[in-house]
Amino acid sequence: MVPKYLLLVFPLFLGACQSVGAGPYVGRGEFDTLTRRVEEVEVRAGLPPWGGGSPVLVSTRGEAQAPPPPPTLAELTPPPSASTLADLKPPPGQPPARLPAAAPGPGASEASVYQEGQNLLKAGKYGQAAEVFSRLLAENPGGRLAPNARYWLGECYYAQGRFGEAAGEFQRCADDYPRTDKAADALLKLSFSYDRLGDGLRAMVALDRLLGQYPNSNAAGLVKSGRGHF
Repeated sequence: MVPKYLLLVFPLFLGACQSVGAGPYVGRGEFDTLTRRVEEVEVRAGLPPWGGGSPVLVSTRGEAQAPPPPPTLAELTPPPSASTLADLKPPPGQPPARLPAAAPGPGASEASVYQEGQNLLKAGKYGQAAEVFSRLLAENPGGRLAPNARYWLGECYYAQGRFGEAAGEFQRCADDYPRTDKAADALLKLSFSYDRLGDGLRAMVALDRLLGQYPNSNAAGLVKSGRGHF
């Protein structure tokens, strides 16, 4: 498509050629004269100069002004409009998108954390179960399930052959929660742990404490029947 300013300038250029000479060729001097005349017309009309370039804006005072800078991407982008409830609804027939479930964190309930540890223990993942029971005790040291968590933490260590750590947890369970059912079980496993460590004397002390403090417990019944001996 031919620019409009060429349609305006071309007749002037053609007329000038005809006035300079009747021949088909124009000399160098005549060509320069025609070029200057075309440039003058372009400036008066506010058109781009000959050969292209940015247009010159002519003010009412006759002073040339620089062209405005091109708009930025931010200016061309319309401002975001607030999403309405209707915009967030899925199309008809499409189920709503599900939000990702939050991973269990420190705010998880004591029972859910305890059950997680139990599941890992039953699956034979003693190291992971020990971490869960330790976390439960750190977050709920006085919780309802703290005695059980302490006992099962000792069982995790015992199953891993970490008998020294197991003895420490069983001892704490018996000392910190003497009125719970787990105290008697902890004393029985404490005697087993000491026996595995080669400390027979402490193993016998743990059994004596078990039979003296909890004579009617299931753990004491195992010892009396001969099934609780190490």
